[in-house]
Amino acid sequence: MKKIFAILMAVIAITVVSCSQEDLNNLVTVDPEENDSETIKINITFPGDTKAAKTAWVAGDKLNIWFHEKKDFVKASVNHDCPDLVITYDGTKWTAGALREGVTLYDTGDNMTLLYEGHNDLSARTLYQWYSNLAWFRYHSNIINDNSVYCNGLTFYARCVNYEFSSNTLTATVSNWIYDTRFKVLIKNDNGEMTYAANNYYLQVQNTTTNEPAYAKGGIVVGHNGQFVTIECGSANSDQKSGGFQEADGIAFYYMGFVADDADVTFTLKDVTGNVVKTYSVKGKTIIGNQDDRCVGVALKYSSFKEVPYFSVSATKKVVFSPGNLQYQASTNTWRFAEHQYDYIGADNSNIASDYTGWIDLFGWGTSGYNDGKNCYQPWSTSTTPSDYNALNDGGADLYSGNGRANWGYNKISNGGNKENSGWRTLTDAEWNYLLFTRAAATIGGVENVRFAKSRLHYENARRGVILFPDNFVYPEGVKELDIAYVNSPSCGLHKNNYSYEEWAKMEAAGAIFLPITMDRNNTTVSTSYDGDTWGSYWTSKNYNATNAFYLYFINGSLEVRTAQKHKGFAVRLVRDL
Repeated sequence: MKKIFAILMAVIAITVVSCSQEDLNNLVTVDPEENDSETIKINITFPGDTKAAKTAWVAGDKLNIWFHEKKDFVKASVNHDCPDLVITYDGTKWTAGALREGVTLYDTGDNMTLLYEGHNDLSARTLYQWYSNLAWFRYHSNIINDNSVYCNGLTFYARCVNYEFSSNTLTATVSNWIYDTRFKVLIKNDNGEMTYAANNYYLQVQNTTTNEPAYAKGGIVVGHNGQFVTIECGSANSDQKSGGFQEADGIAFYYMGFVADDADVTFTLKDVTGNVVKTYSVKGKTIIGNQDDRCVGVALKYSSFKEVPYFSVSATKKVVFSPGNLQYQASTNTWRFAEHQYDYIGADNSNIASDYTGWIDLFGWGTSGYNDGKNCYQPWSTSTTPSDYNALNDGGADLYSGNGRANWGYNKISNGGNKENSGWRTLTDAEWNYLLFTRAAATIGGVENVRFAKSRLHYENARRGVILFPDNFVYPEGVKELDIAYVNSPSCGLHKNNYSYEEWAKMEAAGAIFLPITMDRNNTTVSTSYDGDTWGSYWTSKNYNATNAFYLYFINGSLEVRTAQKHKGFAVRLVRDL
Protein backbone atom coordinates (compact mmCIF):
# COMPACT_ATOMS: atom_id res chain seq x y z
CA MET A 1 0.00 0.00 0.00
CA LYS A 2 1.29 3.48 -0.70
CA LYS A 3 0.07 6.88 0.38
CA ILE A 4 -0.05 9.83 -1.97
CA PHE A 5 -0.37 13.31 -0.47
CA ALA A 6 -1.84 15.77 -2.92
CA ILE A 7 -1.90 19.50 -2.17
CA LEU A 8 -5.10 20.57 -3.84
CA MET A 9 -5.46 24.18 -2.69
CA ALA A 10 -4.14 26.24 0.14
CA VAL A 11 -6.04 29.42 1.03
CA ILE A 12 -8.85 30.70 -1.15
CA ALA A 13 -8.22 34.43 -1.29
CA ILE A 14 -10.85 36.04 -3.51
CA THR A 15 -10.09 39.67 -4.30
CA VAL A 16 -12.83 42.01 -5.41
CA VAL A 17 -11.95 43.90 -8.58
CA SER A 18 -14.69 46.45 -8.04
CA CYS A 19 -14.67 48.61 -4.92
CA SER A 20 -18.33 47.95 -4.33
CA GLN A 21 -19.30 45.06 -2.08
CA GLU A 22 -22.42 44.52 -4.17
CA ASP A 23 -20.45 44.08 -7.42
CA LEU A 24 -18.81 40.70 -7.05
CA ASN A 25 -19.18 39.50 -10.61
CA ASN A 26 -15.50 39.47 -11.54
CA LEU A 27 -13.75 37.96 -8.56
CA VAL A 28 -10.26 36.53 -9.20
CA THR A 29 -8.51 34.25 -6.78
CA VAL A 30 -4.86 34.39 -5.89
CA ASP A 31 -2.64 31.77 -7.54
CA PRO A 32 -2.64 28.95 -4.96
CA GLU A 33 1.05 28.29 -5.63
CA GLU A 34 1.82 31.76 -4.26
CA ASN A 35 0.35 30.84 -0.88
CA ASP A 36 2.70 29.59 1.80
CA SER A 37 0.00 27.61 3.57
CA GLU A 38 -0.60 23.95 2.75
CA THR A 39 -3.78 23.50 4.70
CA ILE A 40 -5.70 21.41 2.16
CA LYS A 41 -4.34 17.94 1.77
CA ILE A 42 -6.06 14.77 0.68
CA ASN A 43 -4.55 11.56 1.81
CA ILE A 44 -5.29 9.10 -1.02
CA THR A 45 -4.37 5.51 -0.34
CA PHE A 46 -4.30 2.96 -3.17
CA PRO A 47 -3.41 -0.73 -3.29
CA GLY A 48 -0.42 -1.75 -5.37
CA ASP A 49 0.57 0.51 -8.23
CA THR A 50 -2.89 1.81 -9.13
CA LYS A 51 -3.29 5.50 -9.77
CA ALA A 52 -4.79 8.02 -7.41
CA ALA A 53 -8.29 9.29 -8.14
CA LYS A 54 -6.96 12.85 -8.14
CA THR A 55 -3.54 14.21 -7.28
CA ALA A 56 -3.85 17.94 -8.02
CA TRP A 57 -6.11 20.60 -9.43
CA VAL A 58 -6.13 20.72 -13.22
CA ALA A 59 -7.31 23.31 -15.71
CA GLY A 60 -11.09 23.35 -15.95
CA ASP A 61 -11.74 22.21 -12.38
CA LYS A 62 -14.61 24.01 -10.68
CA LEU A 63 -15.64 24.46 -7.09
CA ASN A 64 -19.29 25.13 -6.29
CA ILE A 65 -19.80 27.36 -3.25
CA TRP A 66 -22.87 27.98 -1.11
CA PHE A 67 -22.73 30.75 1.50
CA HIS A 68 -24.74 30.03 4.60
CA GLU A 69 -25.41 33.68 5.43
CA LYS A 70 -26.76 35.10 8.68
CA LYS A 71 -30.45 34.93 7.91
CA ASP A 72 -33.37 34.95 10.23
CA PHE A 73 -35.49 31.79 10.23
CA VAL A 74 -37.98 33.22 7.73
CA LYS A 75 -35.32 33.82 5.13
CA ALA A 76 -33.58 30.56 6.00
CA SER A 77 -36.25 28.63 4.11
CA VAL A 78 -35.06 30.11 0.80
CA ASN A 79 -33.91 27.32 -1.55
CA HIS A 80 -30.22 26.71 -1.86
CA ASP A 81 -30.20 24.58 -4.97
CA CYS A 82 -27.80 26.06 -7.54
CA PRO A 83 -24.53 27.33 -6.04
CA ASP A 84 -24.10 30.94 -4.98
CA LEU A 85 -20.68 31.15 -6.62
CA VAL A 86 -18.60 28.98 -8.95
CA ILE A 87 -14.84 29.39 -9.18
CA THR A 88 -12.79 27.84 -12.01
CA TYR A 89 -9.14 26.82 -12.16
CA ASP A 90 -7.29 27.62 -15.42
CA GLY A 91 -4.06 25.85 -14.55
CA THR A 92 -2.47 28.77 -12.72
CA LYS A 93 -5.19 30.59 -10.82
CA TRP A 94 -8.83 30.44 -9.74
CA THR A 95 -11.32 32.83 -11.32
CA ALA A 96 -14.78 33.44 -9.91
CA GLY A 97 -17.97 33.78 -11.88
CA ALA A 98 -20.99 35.87 -10.97
CA LEU A 99 -22.20 35.90 -7.38
CA ARG A 100 -25.76 34.71 -7.12
CA GLU A 101 -28.23 37.59 -6.98
CA GLY A 102 -29.43 38.38 -3.48
CA VAL A 103 -26.50 36.78 -1.67
CA THR A 104 -24.88 38.93 1.01
CA LEU A 105 -21.38 38.53 2.40
CA TYR A 106 -20.87 39.91 5.90
CA ASP A 107 -17.88 41.83 7.20
CA THR A 108 -18.02 39.74 10.34
CA GLY A 109 -17.69 36.53 8.34
CA ASP A 110 -19.79 33.39 8.19
CA ASN A 111 -19.72 29.77 6.95
CA MET A 112 -19.84 28.22 3.51
CA THR A 113 -20.01 24.80 1.83
CA LEU A 114 -17.79 23.85 -1.13
CA LEU A 115 -18.30 21.02 -3.59
CA TYR A 116 -16.15 19.46 -6.31
CA GLU A 117 -17.91 17.07 -8.69
CA GLY A 118 -16.18 15.25 -11.53
CA HIS A 119 -18.31 16.53 -14.41
CA ASN A 120 -17.32 20.10 -13.53
CA ASP A 121 -20.79 21.24 -14.54
CA LEU A 122 -23.33 20.84 -11.78
CA SER A 123 -25.91 22.71 -13.85
CA ALA A 124 -25.81 19.93 -16.50
CA ARG A 125 -27.40 17.56 -14.04
CA THR A 126 -31.17 17.22 -13.93
CA LEU A 127 -32.56 18.93 -10.83
CA TYR A 128 -35.34 17.18 -8.95
CA GLN A 129 -36.86 19.44 -6.28
CA TRP A 130 -38.54 17.18 -3.73
CA TYR A 131 -39.52 19.99 -1.39
CA SER A 132 -38.45 23.52 -0.65
CA ASN A 133 -35.32 22.70 1.34
CA LEU A 134 -33.96 19.73 -0.60
CA ALA A 135 -32.64 19.49 -4.16
CA TRP A 136 -31.26 16.47 -6.03
CA PHE A 137 -28.71 16.84 -8.82
CA ARG A 138 -28.62 13.63 -10.88
CA TYR A 139 -26.64 12.79 -13.98
CA HIS A 140 -28.04 9.90 -16.02
CA SER A 141 -25.79 7.78 -18.14
CA ASN A 142 -26.93 7.16 -21.68
CA ILE A 143 -27.71 3.56 -20.77
CA ILE A 144 -30.24 2.29 -23.28
CA ASN A 145 -33.67 1.68 -21.72
CA ASP A 146 -32.34 2.02 -18.18
CA ASN A 147 -32.70 5.51 -16.73
CA SER A 148 -31.88 4.27 -13.24
CA VAL A 149 -28.15 4.14 -14.01
CA TYR A 150 -26.19 7.25 -13.03
CA CYS A 151 -22.82 8.38 -14.31
CA ASN A 152 -20.71 9.94 -11.57
CA GLY A 153 -17.19 11.23 -11.30
CA LEU A 154 -15.13 11.82 -8.20
CA THR A 155 -17.06 13.96 -5.70
CA PHE A 156 -15.88 15.55 -2.48
CA TYR A 157 -16.96 18.51 -0.41
CA ALA A 158 -16.25 20.56 2.70
CA ARG A 159 -19.07 21.73 4.96
CA CYS A 160 -19.29 24.62 7.43
CA VAL A 161 -16.05 26.26 6.32
CA ASN A 162 -15.36 29.57 8.04
CA TYR A 163 -14.65 32.54 5.82
CA GLU A 164 -13.78 36.16 6.43
CA PHE A 165 -14.86 39.09 4.31
CA SER A 166 -12.83 42.21 4.89
CA SER A 167 -11.83 45.11 2.62
CA ASN A 168 -13.70 43.50 -0.22
CA THR A 169 -11.57 40.35 0.10
CA LEU A 170 -13.01 36.90 0.85
CA THR A 171 -10.55 34.60 2.62
CA ALA A 172 -11.08 30.99 3.67
CA THR A 173 -8.97 28.06 4.73
CA VAL A 174 -10.43 24.78 3.51
CA SER A 175 -9.50 21.46 5.04
CA ASN A 176 -11.11 18.17 5.98
CA TRP A 177 -12.59 17.34 2.59
CA ILE A 178 -15.26 14.66 2.77
CA TYR A 179 -15.62 12.09 -0.02
CA ASP A 180 -18.91 10.56 -1.06
CA THR A 181 -17.22 8.61 -3.86
CA ARG A 182 -14.80 6.37 -1.98
CA PHE A 183 -14.07 3.67 -4.54
CA LYS A 184 -12.99 3.94 -8.16
CA VAL A 185 -12.48 1.31 -10.86
CA LEU A 186 -10.52 2.44 -13.90
CA ILE A 187 -10.72 0.15 -16.95
CA LYS A 188 -7.93 0.83 -19.41
CA ASN A 189 -8.55 0.27 -23.10
CA ASP A 190 -5.27 -1.59 -23.49
CA ASN A 191 -6.28 -3.60 -26.56
CA GLY A 192 -8.34 -0.93 -28.33
CA GLU A 193 -11.57 -2.95 -28.14
CA MET A 194 -13.55 -0.56 -25.92
CA THR A 195 -14.85 1.20 -28.97
CA TYR A 196 -18.03 2.79 -27.67
CA ALA A 197 -18.62 5.93 -25.64
CA ALA A 198 -18.15 5.70 -21.88
CA ASN A 199 -21.80 6.34 -21.17
CA ASN A 200 -22.78 3.12 -22.96
CA TYR A 201 -21.05 1.04 -20.28
CA TYR A 202 -21.99 0.20 -16.74
CA LEU A 203 -20.11 -1.80 -14.13
CA GLN A 204 -21.14 -3.89 -11.14
CA VAL A 205 -18.63 -4.97 -8.50
CA GLN A 206 -19.28 -7.82 -6.07
CA ASN A 207 -17.36 -9.17 -3.10
CA THR A 208 -18.27 -12.78 -3.82
CA THR A 209 -16.86 -13.96 -0.50
CA THR A 210 -19.33 -11.89 1.54
CA ASN A 211 -21.93 -11.26 -1.22
CA GLU A 212 -21.57 -7.50 -0.71
CA PRO A 213 -21.56 -5.14 -3.71
CA ALA A 214 -19.83 -1.87 -4.38
CA TYR A 215 -22.59 0.68 -3.73
CA ALA A 216 -23.46 2.87 -6.68
CA LYS A 217 -23.84 6.61 -6.18
CA GLY A 218 -27.00 8.42 -7.12
CA GLY A 219 -27.53 12.17 -7.05
CA ILE A 220 -25.85 14.99 -5.18
CA VAL A 221 -28.31 16.19 -2.56
CA VAL A 222 -28.17 19.84 -1.52
CA GLY A 223 -30.13 20.50 1.65
CA HIS A 224 -30.84 23.60 3.70
CA ASN A 225 -31.28 23.06 7.41
CA GLY A 226 -31.79 26.31 9.29
CA GLN A 227 -28.81 28.48 8.40
CA PHE A 228 -26.61 25.74 6.97
CA VAL A 229 -26.29 24.20 3.52
CA THR A 230 -25.51 20.49 3.59
CA ILE A 231 -24.22 18.10 0.93
CA GLU A 232 -25.23 14.45 0.95
CA CYS A 233 -25.10 11.47 -1.40
CA GLY A 234 -28.33 10.24 -2.96
CA SER A 235 -29.34 6.63 -3.50
CA ALA A 236 -28.94 4.80 -6.80
CA ASN A 237 -30.34 1.70 -8.51
CA SER A 238 -30.91 -1.39 -6.38
CA ASP A 239 -28.59 -3.61 -8.44
CA GLN A 240 -25.65 -1.22 -7.98
CA LYS A 241 -24.95 -0.36 -11.61
CA SER A 242 -22.56 2.56 -12.05
CA GLY A 243 -22.34 4.30 -15.42
CA GLY A 244 -19.03 4.93 -17.17
CA PHE A 245 -17.15 8.21 -16.78
CA GLN A 246 -14.66 9.12 -19.49
CA GLU A 247 -11.16 9.92 -18.29
CA ALA A 248 -7.91 10.46 -20.13
CA ASP A 249 -6.55 6.96 -19.54
CA GLY A 250 -9.75 4.93 -19.73
CA ILE A 251 -13.30 4.63 -18.49
CA ALA A 252 -13.82 5.06 -14.76
CA PHE A 253 -16.64 3.91 -12.52
CA TYR A 254 -17.17 5.52 -9.12
CA TYR A 255 -18.98 4.13 -6.08
CA MET A 256 -19.95 5.33 -2.63
CA GLY A 257 -17.93 2.53 -1.07
CA PHE A 258 -16.64 -1.01 -1.25
CA VAL A 259 -14.74 -3.30 1.13
CA ALA A 260 -12.92 -6.56 0.48
CA ASP A 261 -10.69 -8.20 3.07
CA ASP A 262 -8.60 -10.93 1.40
CA ALA A 263 -11.74 -11.72 -0.59
CA ASP A 264 -12.77 -12.83 -4.06
CA VAL A 265 -14.06 -9.94 -6.17
CA THR A 266 -15.90 -10.06 -9.50
CA PHE A 267 -16.20 -7.10 -11.87
CA THR A 268 -19.08 -7.34 -14.36
CA LEU A 269 -18.96 -4.91 -17.28
CA LYS A 270 -21.83 -4.46 -19.73
CA ASP A 271 -21.73 -2.69 -23.07
CA VAL A 272 -25.40 -2.00 -23.68
CA THR A 273 -24.80 -1.00 -27.29
CA GLY A 274 -23.72 -4.49 -28.27
CA ASN A 275 -25.47 -6.24 -25.34
CA VAL A 276 -22.11 -7.76 -24.43
CA VAL A 277 -21.37 -8.72 -20.82
CA LYS A 278 -17.82 -9.43 -19.67
CA THR A 279 -16.40 -10.30 -16.27
CA TYR A 280 -13.07 -10.29 -14.51
CA SER A 281 -12.48 -12.03 -11.18
CA VAL A 282 -9.61 -11.79 -8.73
CA LYS A 283 -8.93 -13.80 -5.56
CA GLY A 284 -7.54 -12.61 -2.24
CA LYS A 285 -8.11 -8.90 -2.87
CA THR A 286 -8.05 -6.30 -0.08
CA ILE A 287 -9.79 -2.97 -0.72
CA ILE A 288 -10.72 -0.53 2.04
CA GLY A 289 -13.04 1.84 0.22
CA ASN A 290 -15.29 3.08 3.02
CA GLN A 291 -13.40 6.02 4.54
CA ASP A 292 -14.67 9.57 4.29
CA ASP A 293 -11.27 11.17 3.73
CA ARG A 294 -10.08 9.25 0.67
CA CYS A 295 -10.99 7.51 -2.54
CA VAL A 296 -9.25 4.20 -3.13
CA GLY A 297 -9.18 2.60 -6.52
CA VAL A 298 -8.07 -0.21 -8.75
CA ALA A 299 -6.98 -0.15 -12.39
CA LEU A 300 -7.85 -3.08 -14.67
CA LYS A 301 -7.08 -3.94 -18.27
CA TYR A 302 -10.01 -4.35 -20.62
CA SER A 303 -8.23 -7.32 -22.18
CA SER A 304 -8.51 -9.12 -18.81
CA PHE A 305 -12.30 -9.20 -19.09
CA LYS A 306 -13.84 -12.30 -20.65
CA GLU A 307 -17.26 -12.52 -22.26
CA VAL A 308 -19.85 -14.21 -20.07
CA PRO A 309 -21.20 -17.51 -21.43
CA TYR A 310 -24.82 -16.76 -22.31
CA PHE A 311 -27.98 -18.44 -23.56
CA SER A 312 -30.48 -16.87 -25.95
CA VAL A 313 -34.06 -17.40 -24.81
CA SER A 314 -35.65 -15.31 -27.56
CA ALA A 315 -34.51 -13.42 -30.64
CA THR A 316 -33.62 -10.42 -28.43
CA LYS A 317 -33.03 -11.71 -24.89
CA LYS A 318 -30.00 -13.44 -23.35
CA VAL A 319 -29.65 -14.96 -19.89
CA VAL A 320 -27.15 -16.56 -17.55
CA PHE A 321 -28.09 -19.48 -15.29
CA SER A 322 -27.81 -19.70 -11.53
CA PRO A 323 -24.93 -21.93 -10.31
CA GLY A 324 -27.31 -24.61 -9.06
CA ASN A 325 -30.91 -25.54 -8.33
CA LEU A 326 -32.82 -23.47 -5.78
CA GLN A 327 -32.96 -24.83 -2.21
CA TYR A 328 -34.84 -23.74 0.92
CA GLN A 329 -34.50 -24.23 4.68
CA ALA A 330 -37.79 -23.60 6.47
CA SER A 331 -36.41 -23.38 10.03
CA THR A 332 -34.31 -20.33 9.12
CA ASN A 333 -36.34 -19.06 6.14
CA THR A 334 -33.18 -19.21 4.02
CA TRP A 335 -32.92 -19.58 0.25
CA ARG A 336 -29.73 -20.64 -1.49
CA PHE A 337 -28.42 -22.13 -4.71
CA ALA A 338 -27.11 -25.69 -4.51
CA GLU A 339 -23.37 -25.91 -3.93
CA HIS A 340 -22.86 -27.84 -7.16
CA GLN A 341 -24.80 -27.87 -10.41
CA TYR A 342 -25.31 -31.62 -10.12
CA ASP A 343 -26.77 -31.51 -6.57
CA TYR A 344 -30.36 -32.52 -5.90
CA ILE A 345 -31.98 -33.51 -2.60
CA GLY A 346 -34.29 -36.30 -3.74
CA ALA A 347 -36.01 -38.44 -1.11
CA ASP A 348 -35.32 -36.06 1.81
CA ASN A 349 -37.94 -33.71 0.34
CA SER A 350 -40.48 -35.97 2.08
CA ASN A 351 -39.52 -34.18 5.34
CA ILE A 352 -41.04 -30.94 4.05
CA ALA A 353 -42.55 -28.92 6.93
CA SER A 354 -42.64 -25.36 8.29
CA ASP A 355 -40.02 -26.20 10.95
CA TYR A 356 -37.83 -28.60 8.98
CA THR A 357 -34.14 -27.94 9.65
CA GLY A 358 -32.91 -29.65 6.51
CA TRP A 359 -33.11 -28.42 2.92
CA ILE A 360 -35.75 -28.99 0.27
CA ASP A 361 -35.68 -28.36 -3.49
CA LEU A 362 -39.09 -29.56 -4.74
CA PHE A 363 -41.77 -26.85 -4.61
CA GLY A 364 -45.39 -26.37 -5.56
CA TRP A 365 -45.89 -23.87 -8.36
CA GLY A 366 -45.28 -20.27 -7.28
CA THR A 367 -44.48 -21.06 -3.63
CA SER A 368 -42.01 -18.22 -3.21
CA GLY A 369 -43.05 -17.47 0.37
CA TYR A 370 -44.73 -14.15 -0.46
CA ASN A 371 -48.46 -13.92 0.21
CA ASP A 372 -49.85 -12.89 -3.15
CA GLY A 373 -53.43 -13.93 -2.43
CA LYS A 374 -53.36 -17.69 -3.04
CA ASN A 375 -53.94 -20.24 -0.32
CA CYS A 376 -50.60 -22.03 -0.73
CA TYR A 377 -47.69 -19.64 -1.11
CA GLN A 378 -45.26 -21.00 1.47
CA PRO A 379 -42.33 -23.13 0.22
CA TRP A 380 -43.39 -25.97 2.53
CA SER A 381 -46.97 -26.12 1.19
CA THR A 382 -48.21 -29.70 0.62
CA SER A 383 -51.88 -29.24 -0.33
CA THR A 384 -52.95 -31.50 -3.21
CA THR A 385 -55.57 -29.05 -4.47
CA PRO A 386 -54.04 -27.45 -7.61
CA SER A 387 -56.13 -24.28 -7.45
CA ASP A 388 -54.59 -23.46 -4.04
CA TYR A 389 -51.43 -22.50 -5.92
CA ASN A 390 -52.87 -20.00 -8.42
CA ALA A 391 -50.81 -16.79 -8.52
CA LEU A 392 -52.84 -13.88 -7.07
CA ASN A 393 -55.55 -16.51 -6.48
CA ASP A 394 -56.32 -16.08 -10.17
CA GLY A 395 -56.43 -19.11 -12.44
CA GLY A 396 -55.21 -17.03 -15.38
CA ALA A 397 -52.19 -15.37 -13.75
CA ASP A 398 -48.51 -16.12 -14.39
CA LEU A 399 -45.83 -15.90 -11.71
CA TYR A 400 -44.89 -12.40 -12.88
CA SER A 401 -48.42 -11.08 -12.63
CA GLY A 402 -49.12 -8.33 -10.12
CA ASN A 403 -46.03 -7.49 -8.05
CA GLY A 404 -44.17 -10.54 -9.37
CA ARG A 405 -43.37 -11.90 -5.93
CA ALA A 406 -44.82 -15.32 -6.74
CA ASN A 407 -41.63 -15.87 -8.76
CA TRP A 408 -39.03 -17.59 -6.58
CA GLY A 409 -36.29 -15.31 -7.89
CA TYR A 410 -37.81 -12.35 -6.03
CA ASN A 411 -36.40 -13.78 -2.80
CA LYS A 412 -33.18 -12.87 -1.06
CA ILE A 413 -30.92 -15.77 -2.04
CA SER A 414 -27.99 -16.10 0.34
CA ASN A 415 -25.37 -16.97 -2.29
CA GLY A 416 -27.09 -15.17 -5.15
CA GLY A 417 -26.67 -11.53 -4.13
CA ASN A 418 -28.47 -11.85 -0.78
CA LYS A 419 -31.11 -9.22 -1.48
CA GLU A 420 -34.67 -9.15 -2.73
CA ASN A 421 -35.59 -8.63 -6.36
CA SER A 422 -31.98 -8.79 -7.56
CA GLY A 423 -32.88 -9.97 -11.06
CA TRP A 424 -33.22 -13.75 -10.70
CA ARG A 425 -36.29 -15.21 -12.37
CA THR A 426 -37.89 -18.37 -13.76
CA LEU A 427 -37.95 -19.04 -17.51
CA THR A 428 -41.25 -19.21 -19.38
CA ASP A 429 -42.32 -22.21 -21.45
CA ALA A 430 -41.60 -20.31 -24.68
CA GLU A 431 -38.11 -19.40 -23.47
CA TRP A 432 -37.27 -23.02 -22.66
CA ASN A 433 -38.46 -24.11 -26.09
CA TYR A 434 -36.41 -21.40 -27.79
CA LEU A 435 -33.30 -22.25 -25.76
CA LEU A 436 -33.57 -25.98 -26.46
CA PHE A 437 -34.83 -26.10 -30.03
CA THR A 438 -34.45 -22.76 -31.83
CA ARG A 439 -31.47 -20.60 -30.84
CA ALA A 440 -28.28 -20.28 -32.86
CA ALA A 441 -25.58 -21.84 -30.70
CA ALA A 442 -22.01 -23.12 -30.76
CA THR A 443 -20.43 -25.36 -33.38
CA ILE A 444 -18.91 -28.48 -31.81
CA GLY A 445 -17.28 -31.33 -33.68
CA GLY A 446 -18.38 -29.86 -36.98
CA VAL A 447 -22.03 -29.77 -35.91
CA GLU A 448 -23.67 -26.35 -35.88
CA ASN A 449 -26.03 -25.08 -33.19
CA VAL A 450 -25.24 -27.62 -30.48
CA ARG A 451 -27.73 -26.66 -27.79
CA PHE A 452 -27.91 -29.60 -25.36
CA ALA A 453 -26.88 -33.18 -24.75
CA LYS A 454 -28.21 -35.72 -22.29
CA SER A 455 -25.36 -36.81 -20.07
CA ARG A 456 -24.08 -38.63 -17.03
CA LEU A 457 -21.42 -37.34 -14.64
CA HIS A 458 -19.26 -39.94 -12.87
CA TYR A 459 -19.09 -39.23 -9.15
CA GLU A 460 -19.48 -41.57 -6.18
CA ASN A 461 -23.13 -41.55 -7.12
CA ALA A 462 -23.53 -40.99 -10.84
CA ARG A 463 -25.57 -37.93 -11.75
CA ARG A 464 -27.78 -38.04 -14.81
CA GLY A 465 -29.20 -34.99 -16.47
CA VAL A 466 -28.97 -32.57 -19.38
CA ILE A 467 -26.00 -30.40 -20.32
CA LEU A 468 -26.88 -27.02 -21.84
CA PHE A 469 -24.24 -25.42 -24.07
CA PRO A 470 -24.00 -21.59 -24.18
CA ASP A 471 -24.42 -19.76 -27.48
CA ASN A 472 -20.73 -18.79 -27.33
CA PHE A 473 -19.40 -22.08 -25.94
CA VAL A 474 -15.85 -23.18 -26.77
CA TYR A 475 -15.30 -26.88 -26.17
CA PRO A 476 -12.44 -27.15 -23.65
CA GLU A 477 -9.19 -28.97 -24.28
CA GLY A 478 -8.54 -32.14 -22.31
CA VAL A 479 -12.16 -33.28 -22.44
CA LYS A 480 -13.27 -36.32 -24.44
CA GLU A 481 -15.10 -35.53 -27.64
CA LEU A 482 -18.82 -34.99 -27.43
CA ASP A 483 -20.83 -37.80 -29.01
CA ILE A 484 -22.37 -35.63 -31.68
CA ALA A 485 -24.79 -38.37 -32.71
CA TYR A 486 -26.79 -37.59 -29.59
CA VAL A 487 -26.67 -33.79 -29.34
CA ASN A 488 -29.96 -31.89 -29.71
CA SER A 489 -31.74 -35.23 -29.35
CA PRO A 490 -34.75 -35.41 -27.00
CA SER A 491 -35.16 -39.12 -27.67
CA CYS A 492 -31.76 -40.39 -26.51
CA GLY A 493 -30.98 -41.73 -23.04
CA LEU A 494 -29.56 -39.89 -20.04
CA HIS A 495 -26.24 -41.74 -20.31
CA LYS A 496 -25.03 -41.13 -23.85
CA ASN A 497 -22.30 -38.64 -22.91
CA ASN A 498 -20.23 -39.53 -19.87
CA TYR A 499 -17.80 -37.17 -18.16
CA SER A 500 -15.42 -37.62 -15.27
CA TYR A 501 -15.19 -35.13 -12.40
CA GLU A 502 -12.12 -33.50 -13.94
CA GLU A 503 -13.74 -33.26 -17.36
CA TRP A 504 -16.96 -31.74 -16.01
CA ALA A 505 -14.96 -29.15 -14.06
CA LYS A 506 -13.48 -27.96 -17.37
CA MET A 507 -16.88 -28.00 -19.07
CA GLU A 508 -18.38 -25.96 -16.25
CA ALA A 509 -15.50 -23.46 -16.35
CA ALA A 510 -16.24 -22.98 -20.06
CA GLY A 511 -19.86 -22.11 -19.22
CA ALA A 512 -21.75 -25.40 -19.61
CA ILE A 513 -24.88 -25.80 -17.45
CA PHE A 514 -26.02 -29.10 -15.94
CA LEU A 515 -29.66 -29.81 -15.06
CA PRO A 516 -29.69 -32.89 -12.80
CA ILE A 517 -32.50 -35.38 -12.41
CA THR A 518 -34.79 -34.18 -9.62
CA MET A 519 -37.73 -36.61 -9.18
CA ASP A 520 -40.96 -34.97 -8.00
CA ARG A 521 -43.16 -34.72 -4.90
CA ASN A 522 -46.89 -35.20 -4.28
CA ASN A 523 -47.85 -34.04 -0.78
CA THR A 524 -44.99 -35.60 1.23
CA THR A 525 -44.39 -38.53 -1.10
CA VAL A 526 -41.31 -38.28 -3.30
CA SER A 527 -41.26 -40.37 -6.46
CA THR A 528 -37.75 -41.73 -6.84
CA SER A 529 -38.13 -43.98 -9.87
CA TYR A 530 -40.42 -44.86 -12.69
CA ASP A 531 -40.05 -48.31 -14.18
CA GLY A 532 -36.47 -48.30 -12.95
CA ASP A 533 -35.68 -44.96 -14.58
CA THR A 534 -35.12 -41.41 -13.39
CA TRP A 535 -36.26 -38.01 -14.59
CA GLY A 536 -36.07 -34.26 -14.10
CA SER A 537 -38.97 -31.85 -13.59
CA TYR A 538 -38.43 -28.05 -13.57
CA TRP A 539 -41.18 -25.45 -13.20
CA THR A 540 -41.62 -22.54 -15.61
CA SER A 541 -43.25 -19.22 -14.71
CA LYS A 542 -46.06 -19.74 -17.20
CA ASN A 543 -49.63 -20.54 -16.22
CA TYR A 544 -51.67 -22.95 -18.37
CA ASN A 545 -55.08 -22.84 -16.65
CA ALA A 546 -56.65 -22.82 -13.19
CA THR A 547 -55.13 -26.18 -12.28
CA ASN A 548 -52.03 -26.63 -14.46
CA ALA A 549 -48.78 -24.84 -15.31
CA PHE A 550 -45.96 -25.50 -17.75
CA TYR A 551 -42.79 -27.34 -16.75
CA LEU A 552 -39.67 -28.80 -18.34
CA TYR A 553 -39.54 -32.60 -18.26
CA PHE A 554 -36.78 -34.99 -19.29
CA ILE A 555 -36.27 -38.73 -19.05
CA ASN A 556 -34.68 -41.48 -21.14
CA GLY A 557 -36.27 -41.03 -24.55
CA SER A 558 -37.92 -37.64 -23.93
CA LEU A 559 -37.19 -33.95 -23.38
CA GLU A 560 -40.07 -31.51 -23.68
CA VAL A 561 -42.15 -28.76 -22.08
CA ARG A 562 -45.35 -30.18 -20.62
CA THR A 563 -48.11 -29.17 -18.24
CA ALA A 564 -48.67 -30.53 -14.74
CA GLN A 565 -50.97 -29.83 -11.82
CA LYS A 566 -49.70 -26.92 -9.76
CA HIS A 567 -49.55 -28.77 -6.46
CA LYS A 568 -46.78 -31.10 -7.69
CA GLY A 569 -43.36 -30.50 -6.18
CA PHE A 570 -40.83 -29.77 -8.93
CA ALA A 571 -37.32 -28.28 -9.03
CA VAL A 572 -36.54 -24.63 -9.81
CA ARG A 573 -33.56 -23.34 -11.79
CA LEU A 574 -33.32 -19.56 -12.06
CA VAL A 575 -31.78 -17.27 -14.65
CA ARG A 576 -30.81 -13.63 -14.83
CA ASP A 577 -31.21 -11.40 -17.89
CA LEU A 578 -28.14 -9.88 -19.50
